[in-house]
This record gives sequence, structure tokens and C-alpha cells, in this order.
Amino acid sequence: MKYKKKIKLCMSILTPFLVLSCSDSGPVEEKADVLFVALSEELQPGDQKLETRIRELGYTTRIVGENFADTNLDSVKYIFISESVGSDTIEDFFKDVEKPVMTTEAYIMDDMLMVETEEDIAKDNLEAITGTGVEASAGLSKLAQWRITDATHPIVNSYAGKIVNMWEPNSEMFQYGGQPVAGAKVLAEYSHSNGNTYSPLFVYDQGETMGQEFVAPNKRTAFTFFLGNVPEFTPDAWALFDATIRWTFSD
Repeated sequence: MKYKKKIKLCMSILTPFLVLSCSDSGPVEEKADVLFVALSEELQPGDQKLETRIRELGYTTRIVGENFADTNLDSVKYIFISESVGSDTIEDFFKDVEKPVMTTEAYIMDDMLMVETEEDIAKDNLEAITGTGVEASAGLSKLAQWRITDATHPIVNSYAGKIVNMWEPNSEMFQYGGQPVAGAKVLAEYSHSNGNTYSPLFVYDQGETMGQEFVAPNKRTAFTFFLGNVPEFTPDAWALFDATIRWTFSD
């Protein structure tokens, strides 16, 4: 049974040097732009590159691991969820948060109501998924061509009529959703080597309808890729990541 963890509220404390915030548990937290949610505060190589890239784009970050539920969300502006996290740990914790959220972890997209729930997936869709978990875990997923499907959106408007070379996500990532719901803006699709077509990049703007008629409290972005391939991202992949971060993490 899924449940929601309560977010602690706290007041801000201004000092001459830092802007700090406190929680009822006592720790003092410095404010940051992006809460980087990963498996652990000791980042894996792929997470290290993503977190560094976000900082290079001009954002400050705070890294959290399994203790994410103790974080004072009032002290951050945006939330980035890495593919390294345990989906059964995160579940729907960030679904109702009134801050922009970007996730690269596909297995929480049903909990976030960004895709169809498990019960909504047609049986033939499940049977069509072969999965490439062993191959992907070894960092051997294939280079795929992502087709831009909505070149009017700010994230991809510079890619009009172009193909983006991007690593192929593990098809098992789509098992708990398959496709985004009708209200999503699908920005890219690709044909997986298993014969299926997937939507690895899609967004909802604030106020748009997601799954089960849930209204997005703020921007919600799904950008699905295998973390093990991040160290070998192509220039196209990094440019698309940068554009996605800038759109999602803006007011």
C-alpha cells in the first residue's frame, strides 16, 4: 500500500553570509536551486556527470540519497530525480509538490501519474516488451535515433526536422507505463531494437491534465535514459539534456 510522507515545514533564517533554513529535526540546510535525488549521496559516475552538468548550467545543487524524505523542500526551487533511485522508495512522494520536477527514473512515472498506471496497460503491450536489462546494466545499450515530434516546443525547437543521436533506454523502463497519457506534450520518439516505438521525452506544463485527471501542480518532465550511458553521451544528447533542464528549471 502506497502512502505519502509528510513534508516538514520550517522558517527561513537570514545570516550575513548564508541563507539557511531549519527543520523541526534540527539540521540547518543551505538553500539550493536543485534538489538532486539519487541512490546515495556518494554519486555513481553517471550521476556525477549529470550533477556537474546541472551546476555548469548555473544552478546550485543539493544531493540527497535515501534520506530525501527528511529534506526541507522549501529550501529548493526544483527537483531532479535520477534513474539511480529505487522507485519503490520514491513512489509518489513528489507527485503533489508545487515545484518543477524532472525525472529520468521511468519506474516512478506511473506513481507520478505521468503515464498510464499498471492497471491501465493493455496485456499486449506488456507481452511486447522483451527488456534489455542485462545488456543495459553492462552499459551496452545501443545508439538510437530520436525523432523530434513537436518542434514547436522550446526544448526541441532548434531540432526541427532533425534526428537526435541518443542512447537507447532499457525497454524495461517502459513496463510500468508504456506511453504518456493524452495530455502530455510528446517531444521525441524512437524505434527500439525490440520493434516497439517509445516516447522517452515528454512534458506537462503547470495546470495541464495528467493521468487520472490529475492536474500538474507545476512542470513535470520525463527524460528517460540509462544512467550507465551518461559518460558516453553524444553532443546531441548533452544539448538535449541542457535544453530540457533549462526549460524545466525556469520560472
